[in-house]
Amino acid sequence: MARITVTQLKHASLDKKWRDAWILDPSLPVPIVHAPKNSVRVNSSLFHRLVDQFCNWLTAEPNLRTAAKLSRYEDVWDAFWNKFAKKELLELLQEQGPESADRLTKALKNWCQELVTKRAAVAPFKNWRSLILTSEYQFADVPVSTARGIVHVAGRPDCVVLEAGGPVVIDYKLSRGANLKTDLLQAAIYAMLLQRTHPGLPISARLEYYEPQLHPIAQGPEQVRNLFDELVAPALDELAAHLAKTPPEPKTQVRSSAQTPPAPDFGPAIVDAYRTYGVTIQVAGRLEAPQLIRYRLQMGEGVKFNQIEQHSTNLKIALSLPSEPMISAGPGFVFFDVAKPQPDSVTWAAVMNLPGWQQHFSSTSFPVGINVDNEPIIADLSDPNMAHVLVAGTSGSGKSEFLRTTVATLAARNLPAHLKLSLVDPKRLTFGVIQDSKYLADPVIFSLEGALTCLADAAEEMDQRYDILLQEGFTKLSDRFATGKKDIPFRVIVFDEFADLVHAGKEGKKKFELLVARISAKGRAAGIHLVVATQRPDRETVSGLLKANLPLKVCFKVTNAINSSIVLDQPGAEKLLGRGDFLCDRGKGLERGQAPLISSEEFEKAFAR
Repeated sequence: MARITVTQLKHASLDKKWRDAWILDPSLPVPIVHAPKNSVRVNSSLFHRLVDQFCNWLTAEPNLRTAAKLSRYEDVWDAFWNKFAKKELLELLQEQGPESADRLTKALKNWCQELVTKRAAVAPFKNWRSLILTSEYQFADVPVSTARGIVHVAGRPDCVVLEAGGPVVIDYKLSRGANLKTDLLQAAIYAMLLQRTHPGLPISARLEYYEPQLHPIAQGPEQVRNLFDELVAPALDELAAHLAKTPPEPKTQVRSSAQTPPAPDFGPAIVDAYRTYGVTIQVAGRLEAPQLIRYRLQMGEGVKFNQIEQHSTNLKIALSLPSEPMISAGPGFVFFDVAKPQPDSVTWAAVMNLPGWQQHFSSTSFPVGINVDNEPIIADLSDPNMAHVLVAGTSGSGKSEFLRTTVATLAARNLPAHLKLSLVDPKRLTFGVIQDSKYLADPVIFSLEGALTCLADAAEEMDQRYDILLQEGFTKLSDRFATGKKDIPFRVIVFDEFADLVHAGKEGKKKFELLVARISAKGRAAGIHLVVATQRPDRETVSGLLKANLPLKVCFKVTNAINSSIVLDQPGAEKLLGRGDFLCDRGKGLERGQAPLISSEEFEKAFAR
């Protein structure tokens, strides 16, 4: 599978000679541009590090209320200086002298002034998360389709801010290159990656030169697209052709068309490593899934599960693994999951062609993903154990992509008259492209107030549906559907991020939780279902009341074992691999799987009716 960072892709797009050399040796470093001799050092790396640290502080959950009070330049600079810049700038003064320290200080002050200007343009401003979206856009693995294969691109932009015209990717520079187009290219690549992962959004790019005065240069969505198509797309096409090692598999396969060589067999090394710790095990089986290899281990006489589990860190070192293996108890075996050196992707189109999915006829079902046996994990909203869904995962874990494949599948299986969606998208990143779809019960909801109104209306509609079902002698809407009466559609309410609603205040949190509890208690029979997602699964966000009323749990990679336990009642999700790797509970115990990717074209096509 072809993988490249944004920085590498920039150089590959501009320098064919370097690109050809990198194809042969992916460890080849990118060229370093040295500053002219006798020039004042601009200390770009330090600028980027300090700015990133301050943005992370402004948007961190514990600091939101305090940081929101920083509205004047003087306040912002004072916080920045005392918390991050003071020590570094004083050390810089000692090491490089007053000229370099003064230049960087002025650049940082001008950055703070620009930050205040951006804040003033945000309406309404609730906290710095209303403006700074960088944490949402850590491109751990963005699959970019070309005519000759898939290239996976990774990286993290300097900054992404939400402005009136939509998200803007910002690239900070402290000096100008010889070619403006070259400087713009990296920001343009990030902007196009955002458009691939959040189709329908008008993504712009902007260079902010701090020389040390600010000199911005902006490019709109159309200019970004033209620059990408001119320089980057041809390079991606060539990279995909050279690095895809085997031809595409048939459509019924779940893996991506750019296949990788067979994964190595760690089995003998696992047995030998445990033997050195005095633990006897045997490998009873091996399964290869898209992102991982699962070994079934049989414990020797007298060996206890905790003796196997406690050596996960040691096994990571002994086997030279990029991450700790996930070790869990299975029926009769211990599951030992190892990340594949070169993981595969799972496409939504391929999952739709699997016999296991096509034989499942419920109009309210959708594939959560592909399990370790390479079979679809199917959820059905008409099942009491899966009627409402709690989804959790950090930024970049695959949470929003899962929501997109879920609603796309429901749309593909139902006519607009038989399915109505209410989509709550506070960040405006996930569902913008289907704003005018006939499947929507109302326009995509961006505000917290609108989300509460949507829930209240749904609760009222639920009671009205119960009256109709009672009068007609039905116990649930699906039975009414089965008789041919389809004038009352199924309704699915999807929250891409509900944490902001919970943290908006005690009154808002109480109202939200009561409405969720009310709908979840009676909604299944009335054909009204909830899918709520968060990247902050802490105890304050995911309360016991909320968790109890959302029976299907889908947990992507989370920050720590506590977050995993809050969602799944046990640790483990903190060890997931990201990029769609998940654990879910359908009422049958935990299952591990890989969520599929859906292309922008497929997503739009699902809602085209």
